[in-house]
Amino acid sequence: MDSKGLFLIFSSVSAELLMALFMHLSLRRWRKSQGAHWTERARLLWQARRAQFGVTLGIMFTIGAVWAFKFPEDDGRWWLLLPVIGLVLGGYPAAREIEPRYTFRVWLVHTVWTLIVQFGLVGIFLGLMFTMPKVLTWQDWVRAVLGIAAMAFIVSALWMPVMARLCRCKHPEEARLDRITEEATAISVVKPRHTWLSVSPVANAGALVYIQGLVVTTRLMEVLDDDEVRAVILHEMAHLRERLIVQVARLAGMLCWTILIFFHPVHHHFGSRGLLVLFGAMYGLQRLFTWFSRRLERVADEAAMQGAADSAIYAHALEKLYQVNQMPAVMRGRQLHPHLYDRMLQAGVTPDYPRPLPPGLMAWPGWVALLLPLVLGAGFYIYALGQ
Repeated sequence: MDSKGLFLIFSSVSAELLMALFMHLSLRRWRKSQGAHWTERARLLWQARRAQFGVTLGIMFTIGAVWAFKFPEDDGRWWLLLPVIGLVLGGYPAAREIEPRYTFRVWLVHTVWTLIVQFGLVGIFLGLMFTMPKVLTWQDWVRAVLGIAAMAFIVSALWMPVMARLCRCKHPEEARLDRITEEATAISVVKPRHTWLSVSPVANAGALVYIQGLVVTTRLMEVLDDDEVRAVILHEMAHLRERLIVQVARLAGMLCWTILIFFHPVHHHFGSRGLLVLFGAMYGLQRLFTWFSRRLERVADEAAMQGAADSAIYAHALEKLYQVNQMPAVMRGRQLHPHLYDRMLQAGVTPDYPRPLPPGLMAWPGWVALLLPLVLGAGFYIYALGQ
């Protein structure tokens, strides 16, 4: 085996071990918080989960720097794949510790599907951005339109009905879900075209507005009673009632970052000022989308509270979901959904605990991992000076 092959194997194993180590360290404070209130534990866990993103970036940049130093003649177009697999596998021990219901098979299926969707989006985006010339021809505009259309196809879940038919399997909770969905349909006067039960240890539900579908997980069915499930479904059905212009605006908001594919032509024609405008436009659109989404979520919350026999039912259902999923009751910054604490107050329910603090940005191992490529780059620079 040549030196490149050995490097790929070594980097993949190293990425897996480093990810496992950094995540073990990231979970230390959460691990020691046994007995604390669930909101505090969720706050600490969120910081550890965010650290996984920092660790991923830090390790990949480090491996990329070493590759560029050792093999400057090779752009390493495919070298990313094996280290990415190592990083993914290295995250399993932490996922298993956080949620013991994650068997390797269930975790692997969820992870593979997530990666397929993410790599599809990121792959198309990076492919367009790096190949877009400085001066655009009509063929480049066609490529851009087709690429954005492909990304829209992915995020809109238009492919879900086909996959649902291929992966169809019976589950005991399906009959209960169908019955509750029919009851919610009678209240909301909205009949979903598709209703799917997803086998998952994560308690969640979602509306697929572009195909008029609902997805509910088996874990949600386990932790909520019939009235609570109905309230959650009424919330999702409110999204299915959104007008076409709202759905188009939602899709545009989810894809606003794709304008960065024009990085090269904008820089060529307008220089750094053009890039400033480009990034500013993306940031502004994202902020607008966040504000828009929060308003839609409030409308859906109101629909769920009005449809339930008591607004407190929906509030307690949300609290159960956040507690089971170990999600903070108050998030950092402005998220797509309002804070759980505020949603409960809106429903007329005052939680029996004070307003929790928002989580920190990231656990310390994530910051350490992000420093790795900087330290390595400084080392290479000092080495080059000494030659």
